[in-house]
Amino acid sequence: MTGLVRLGRRSGTRPFSGARSLAGSAGHHGSPSIRHAALPRSKPTHRSEERPVRLSKKAAGIVAAVTLFTVAAPAAAAVASPRSTCYGGRVCLYAGYDYNRGQVDHWRDFVQDDSNLADNNWLNWDFSNSWRSMDNDTSSVRNRIGCSTTLWQHPGFTGSHSTFTHNSNDGMLANNAVGNNRASSLDIWCR
Repeated sequence: MTGLVRLGRRSGTRPFSGARSLAGSAGHHGSPSIRHAALPRSKPTHRSEERPVRLSKKAAGIVAAVTLFTVAAPAAAAVASPRSTCYGGRVCLYAGYDYNRGQVDHWRDFVQDDSNLADNNWLNWDFSNSWRSMDNDTSSVRNRIGCSTTLWQHPGFTGSHSTFTHNSNDGMLANNAVGNNRASSLDIWCR
């Protein structure tokens, strides 16, 4: 068997022969290595040519975790709206008056109807689950969905209700028909 192997920064290639192939010559960890192959060797021109580069299991795990975080983190940030903001294309509900200003930042944004808010928990400012139910716990709303939306007092879009047009804000639901801490369903008209 004859093949060519490029050695580091050298300009040429060196032929090798023999029955052992690179796949059959494993290092002490079971991975193939050029260092253990039957190659005619000359004195290395650079120190890095002396040993193969291998990542430890710990280093490989850290690289994998960093890669996963950089892929997952932007996705979460693109859909969230804590700290009294509400991005376009969403309806944002807040547990506190005046969009949680000066209060615990529990919020949630929606892009479609929800017939029972009891199935949802508030999110904290850092996007973590607060484990606090949203049912009968909404105090303010921002509508950026692009059409009107209605908060209903009971699940299944029943009971007293208040409708909010596109780009409207209400920092105190106590002065609306739905009332403070009484909303149980959300109807988005254009979805």
